[in-house]
Amino acid sequence: MAGGADVLAAAPPQLFADLVHLAAVACGAPHALLALAGPGALAVQARQGRAAAMPELDKFCRAVLRAVPAAVGFNEVATSLSHTHFCAAVALRGPAGDVLGVLGVGAPSPVALPDDQREALACLARRATDFVAQGLAQQALADQQQQLAAAFRVAGAAEPGQRPELYVKQDTRLLRVLPADVTHLEALGDYVNLYTVRERFTVYGTMKDMEARLPTADFARIHRKYIIRLDRLLSFEGDTVLIDAGPGAPASRPATAVPVGNSYRAALLARLHVL
Repeated sequence: MAGGADVLAAAPPQLFADLVHLAAVACGAPHALLALAGPGALAVQARQGRAAAMPELDKFCRAVLRAVPAAVGFNEVATSLSHTHFCAAVALRGPAGDVLGVLGVGAPSPVALPDDQREALACLARRATDFVAQGLAQQALADQQQQLAAAFRVAGAAEPGQRPELYVKQDTRLLRVLPADVTHLEALGDYVNLYTVRERFTVYGTMKDMEARLPTADFARIHRKYIIRLDRLLSFEGDTVLIDAGPGAPASRPATAVPVGNSYRAALLARLHVL
C-alpha cells in the first residue's frame, strides 16, 4: 500500500469532513468515514457518527483495503449486508493503482444501496483520491527541493536563487563580504569573528550557522572554535595550521596560526591533496 497516511495535509481537514458528510447524505447512511492507508494502520481523517456506535464500518473498511487489488476493482463499491448492519466502501487508488485509503458509509440496520447511490459514493471517492494524490505530489516536490538544496550544499555551490556572497550586519549597515575574501572564522561565545583579507567582523551566531552559510567545498571546520578557508592554508604541522592573509592584505599582517582539534585532524587531512 502507498503511504497515504503520511500525507495528513493532502487537503484541508474541512474538505475531508465535507466529503464524508456528502457521502453520508448521498447514501442515506448515519455513519461515514474517510481514512488513509498506512503501514498496518488506518488513519481516519474525517468521520460522521461515533466509532463506538458503528464498529462494523471500521472493520469493513480495513477488510476492503486488505482485499485490494484482487477482490476490489478500481472505483468498485464493495458492500456488506447482514441482519444487523450495512456497509459500503470504495478504495482510493492513485494513478498507478496504488491504494491510498478508503471512503465508506454504514448503517446499523440492513438497507439496500441503489445504483445511483453507489455511483455517488464512487464519485466522491474519486474526488477524495484527487485531493490525496495532489498532497502526495506536493510532498514529493518538497522532498526533491530539499534533496537538491542538500546537494548544492555538499557541492559548495549556491542554491538556485541564492546569492554566493555574504552580507554582514554592522550597526545599521549590511556590508558585502565575498567568501573568497574570508580567511578563517573564530567562535567567541554567542558571536563569531569573521576574518577577511582586510578586516575582521564580529557577528552574532554560532559556528554551526556559519558552516551552513559557507561553501562546503572551500571551507573546513578544523576545531570546535575555528573554520578555515582551505586555499589559505600555508602549512600544517603538529596540531597547528598557518593561514595566509592572501593578496590585498596589509604587508604588516603575518600568517595566522590556528589550532587543529584532534577530532577534526583526520577529516582535514582527507581534504588535502598530500603528495
